[in-house]
Amino acid sequence: MEHRALAYPAQPSGGQKQRVGIARALVQEPETLRSDEATSALDPETIRSILDLMRAINRERRVTILLITHKTGMIQEICDQVAVIDGGKVVEHGPVWLVFSNPEHTTTVSLSESFRRSSP
Repeated sequence: MEHRALAYPAQPSGGQKQRVGIARALVQEPETLRSDEATSALDPETIRSILDLMRAINRERRVTILLITHKTGMIQEICDQVAVIDGGKVVEHGPVWLVFSNPEHTTTVSLSESFRRSSP
């Protein structure tokens, strides 16, 4: 982002702002990175880029990423584990494939239907 060094803070694109936010969080060398709807309002190409960046951070820096999202396709693509929260309480948790292939809570059933529709 060197070419943006003299730009005003409001000028970078949404994806550039997300990358800057991620970089700021990584400066402290955290063990865990919380990402709350990090790809909302981004175009599909930028979403792919941010997800690739998160995978690289997880793999290369060994940072656990807590991804908060309503997008089941994103959960399927990037997550190993999932916790389904309803009414502020965790109602199911475990490996993504297991939770969505055998949902027990009504919220998880609803999400798993969306999950199946978003599967390749």
